[in-house]
Amino acid sequence: MDNSKKISKARTGLHRKNVQQTTSQEAAAETFKGDSDAKRLLHELQVYQTELETQNTELRQGQHDLEHLLEEYTTLFECASVGYVTLDRDGHILKINLAGADLVGMVRSRVNNLLFRQFVAEVDHSLLTNFLENVFSAHSGKITCEVRLLQAGKPIKFVQLESMPKASNQENLVAMTDVTGLRLDEQKFRIVADNTYDWEFWIEPGGRFLYNSPACMRITGYDPALFLTESELLDRIIHPDDKDVFAHHKHAAATAGKVDEIDFRIIRADGEIRCIAHGCQPVYDRKGNFLGVRGSNRDITRRKLAELIMQARLRISDYMFGRSIEELLTKVLDEAEDLTNSKIGFFHFLDTDQETLSLQAWSSRTLSSICSAEGKGHLYPLEKAGVWCDGIREKRPVIHNNYESLPNRKGMPEGHAPVFRELVVPIFRNNLIVAVLGVGNKAVDYTDQDVETLQQLTNIAWDIIERKQMELTLKESEHRFRSLYENLNEGVALHTFIYNEENEIIDYRIVAVNKAYETILGVDKSTVLGKSSCEAYGAVTPPYLKEFSSVIDSRTGLIFETYFPPMQKHFHISVIPWEKNGFATIFFDITQQKSYEHQLKQLNLSLEERITQAVDDMRQKDQMLIMQERRAIMGEMINNIAHQWRQPLNVLGLYLQDLTYAFDSQEFDRQYLDTSIDNSMRLIEHMSQTIDDFMNFFRSDKSTSLFSVNRVITRTLSLIEKSLLVQQIKIDFQADDDLFINGYPNEYAQAILNILVNARDALVEAPVDNALISIRSFAEGGKTVVTVTDNAGGIADDIIGRLFDPYFTTKGPDKGTGIGLFMSMTIIEKNMGGSLTVRNTGRGAEFRIEV
Repeated sequence: MDNSKKISKARTGLHRKNVQQTTSQEAAAETFKGDSDAKRLLHELQVYQTELETQNTELRQGQHDLEHLLEEYTTLFECASVGYVTLDRDGHILKINLAGADLVGMVRSRVNNLLFRQFVAEVDHSLLTNFLENVFSAHSGKITCEVRLLQAGKPIKFVQLESMPKASNQENLVAMTDVTGLRLDEQKFRIVADNTYDWEFWIEPGGRFLYNSPACMRITGYDPALFLTESELLDRIIHPDDKDVFAHHKHAAATAGKVDEIDFRIIRADGEIRCIAHGCQPVYDRKGNFLGVRGSNRDITRRKLAELIMQARLRISDYMFGRSIEELLTKVLDEAEDLTNSKIGFFHFLDTDQETLSLQAWSSRTLSSICSAEGKGHLYPLEKAGVWCDGIREKRPVIHNNYESLPNRKGMPEGHAPVFRELVVPIFRNNLIVAVLGVGNKAVDYTDQDVETLQQLTNIAWDIIERKQMELTLKESEHRFRSLYENLNEGVALHTFIYNEENEIIDYRIVAVNKAYETILGVDKSTVLGKSSCEAYGAVTPPYLKEFSSVIDSRTGLIFETYFPPMQKHFHISVIPWEKNGFATIFFDITQQKSYEHQLKQLNLSLEERITQAVDDMRQKDQMLIMQERRAIMGEMINNIAHQWRQPLNVLGLYLQDLTYAFDSQEFDRQYLDTSIDNSMRLIEHMSQTIDDFMNFFRSDKSTSLFSVNRVITRTLSLIEKSLLVQQIKIDFQADDDLFINGYPNEYAQAILNILVNARDALVEAPVDNALISIRSFAEGGKTVVTVTDNAGGIADDIIGRLFDPYFTTKGPDKGTGIGLFMSMTIIEKNMGGSLTVRNTGRGAEFRIEV
C-alpha cells in the first residue's frame, strides 16, 4: 500500500472519531444550553484538537516514509555501480560508497577524511584543483573532469568526475565513472591510426584539422602538426593544375555530404610532385549533427608512374614502325624527359669490350634548343669520358644534383648543353652494360623515384630497340640470304603440296628455284615455275612424292641419295619443311662421285681379302697371347700355391717321421698319437684353405658389393707373401682407418695382385739392397686411395707413358704378355669408375689407385 492510501485511511479514521466525539460532546452540551460562549469555545477546542491529532498522524506517517526513502537511498548509494564520494571544499573524503572505495583501491573505513588528491596521479592534480574550485563556485551546469587514479601494484584507472556546483554548501557529492576501457580503446584506435600507411585525417566543420596521422610526413614532407595550426596548408600544397578539381570536391563533401574519391597531385616540401588518391566522407552523430569530414590520402605516385611508363611504352612501340633506329632513340629520350620533368636527354651505346662508347642520340628538345655539340656516332674510350660515365664505372645509376661542385668533372665540349643536375642509368643485358641513358636539368633534385622510373622505362625501351635492331638485322639477313640463295652451287627449289578433294597429297608445285637449279638440271626456270612436278618433269607419277610428303610432320627433314632415270644422274637431296604447306629441296649432282665410289668399291673388294687375312692373323696372335697370359697366370698361381704348401708339407713330413721314431720309444702312447694326428690335420686344413682362397680369388664378381679395401689388400698379400719372402722382398703395409668401396672385390684384388707382381718382377730384375714394396691406403678428397711403391729404380721415361697399353711389355716373350697392367686399368677405370696412374718417385715407381 503506497503512502497516499495510508494517509487517506488515517484521515477517514480521524473523521469518524471526531464525529463520535462531537456527538457525545453535543449531548453534554445540552446541559450548557444557556451558555452560548461556552458552547462556541468548546466547539473550537474540539475542532483544534481534531486538527492537531490529524497533523500528528501525518507527521508520524511522513517520518516513516522519510525513513523508508533514506533506507532506499542508502541501499542505492552503497550498491551503485558508479562510484560516489562526498568531498568538502579542501577535497577531503567525507563519505564514499563501495564502488568508489574499489576505484581508489582502499577499504572504505580507512578512506574517510583522507585527501582525494592522494589517490590521483600527480600529473592530474591541477585538473582536480580546478574541478573542486568550479564545483564550489556559483556557476551553474554540470562540471566534469577526467583524472587518473593510482593503485599500488595495479594498472592506472581513468576516472571521469561529475558534479553539480553548490556555492553555499561545504560539501558536495561527486560521481566517479570508470572510463579505463574507453580510454584504452581510444588508445588502440589512435595507435592504429598513427601507424597506418596512408595519410589519415579528421577535419571539423569549420575546416580546422582535428587529427593528422604521422604518415603525412612521409607523403608531404611536412610535419603533421603544421596542418593542425595552418588549416590552409593542404590547399597550398595542391598542384596548381589540380586546385579547381580539389576545391570542387571539397565543397561538395562539406555542403552536400557527398562521398567521393578523386586523384590529384601535391607538391612536397622538397619540391617533388606526388600523386594522391583521396577519399573522404562526412561524419554525423546519432542526432544527425555534422561533426566534420574524415578522409584518407594514399600516395599512388608509383602506380601513376607505372601507368605513364606503360603509356610511353605503347607510344614508343607504335612509333618504331617505319622509323630509323636514331629516330626511335630520340623518341625514347623524349619520353624519359617527360617522365622525369627533365630538360635534356642523351643515349650512349657501350661496346662489348665494355670500354668503347658511341653517342647515338639526343632528345628532340636538346637538339632543337640547347645542344649543338658534334659527336653523333663518334667512338671514344670510356677512360676519357667525364663524371657522367660514373654509372658505367660503378655499374649502377648515378645522380649528380650539384654538377658544378663535382671535383672530377672534365668540362663540356663546345656547343654542349649546360648541365646543372643529371641522372644516368646503365642498361644491363646478360650482366654486361649495353647502353646508358641520361637526363638532366630537372627543376628540383633527382631522387630514387626518378631512378626507378628511368630504369623501368629503359628496360622496356631497350627491348623495343633490340626488336628494331633485330628487324633491321633480319632485313640484312634476308638480303644476304637472297644473295646466298641465288649464288649457291647447290640447286634449291621451293614447293607447295597439291591436294585432291579427299585432302590427300597427289602432287607438288614448283614455286621458286635458284640459278644452280637451272644449271644442274639443264632447264630454264620459266618452263617449271608454277607447274606441278608431273608437268615440269614429264612424269606419270610425281617423283619422290612419298619422301617429300614425309617431312610435313618432321622437324629435322630428310636426306637421301637417288638415281633419277629421266636425267640419268645421281643426286644428293636434302628435304626441309617450308612454311605450313610446303617443302624445300637442296640438291647437287653426285654422278661423278658415284663413279668414283664404284671404282673405290672395286678396289676395296681386292683389299677385303687381304684385310680379312690380316685380321685372322691378328686374332690368332691375340689368342696365343691370351693363352700365354693364362699360362703365366696359372704358373704364377701354381708357384704361389707351391710357396704356400712347401713349408706345411715339410712340417707334415716331420710329423710322420716323428711317429716312427716315437713308436719305438717309451713316450709313444695314445695321447701322443692323437696330438700328432691333430697337428697334421690342421696343416692339411690350412693347405685346403689355401686352395679355396686361390679359387675365390680368381672367381669373377657378378654384382657390386660394399667391401673393405684393407681386408682385400691383406688377403691379396697372403697369396704371394711366401713368394716375396723367397725373393727376400719385404712388405710394408700401412693403412688408415678401415676404408670401404662399393664395387667388385675380386676384380679389385686382381688389379692389386697384378701391380704387386709387376713390382716384384721389377725388384727381381734389378736387384737392390733391402728390396721393399710399400703399400699405403688412405682417404683423400672423398675418395679411397691405395699406393704401391717399390725401390727398383723407376720406369724409363720413354716407356712410362705406354705402360698400360695392351700387349706392351718389357719382359721377354716367355715371361709376360703385356696385358696384366692393361687389365688392372680396365678393372679400376671402366668397371669401378676410378683411376690408375703411375709415376717415378726417384727411388722407384709408384702406382696410385683412386676409387
